[in-house]
Amino acid sequence: LLEQAYADGMTNAYASGGSTNTLVQIDYLRVNNSNYYIISKENPEKVECVYFTDWFKKMTETLYSWQQKGYINAAEVDADVAKKYVENFKNGQSAVIQWGNTPDGDANASSRYYQDMVTVDLSGSYTTQLSAFGSAYMINAKTEKADACLKFLELLYTDTYLADLVCYGIEGEHYDRDENGKVQMRADSKYKCSGVWALTNVMAPSTLVITLHSFI
Repeated sequence: LLEQAYADGMTNAYASGGSTNTLVQIDYLRVNNSNYYIISKENPEKVECVYFTDWFKKMTETLYSWQQKGYINAAEVDADVAKKYVENFKNGQSAVIQWGNTPDGDANASSRYYQDMVTVDLSGSYTTQLSAFGSAYMINAKTEKADACLKFLELLYTDTYLADLVCYGIEGEHYDRDENGKVQMRADSKYKCSGVWALTNVMAPSTLVITLHSFI
């Protein structure tokens, strides 16, 4: 696939982001967010440093060979990644990218990259400490209104109106809706969301139409 994409003139066939670490989940479970320390699925009692594994050596050698063949554009590895990837796929300059599985993954990826994208599972489903990394909240132990806090969090995780307000801002001011009812952020919106994953249950808010200015 990469060879054909390169032969067809794609300047950055494999959108790598300059990192091999996100692919480590295929064979290992991450111990910390940066992937430096991992646990082998075959030997869960052993903690390893990813950089000393045979897997890491093989993966980096593979990526290096792809770069030497022209499938990875070294000049774009340190670019404004999110924005550049969208531009590359929109302009037909990239064919493959790493993608974390999300609800309706094909539609989400297609919307983001302006292409008909197909997700391919490289690993099975599993749970790590990162499964609870997003939208994690704490309640002050000294509060006298713990019940109210829990009720608010329950609403945030289940109510579309509140989830939309927190994630996207005010309708008509920060965003509009397209003909399918999906959220479309205004280009001049100053409301910045750190990501639905960081704020609420990803199934709670309305679906967002990804546009280039979403990343600028």
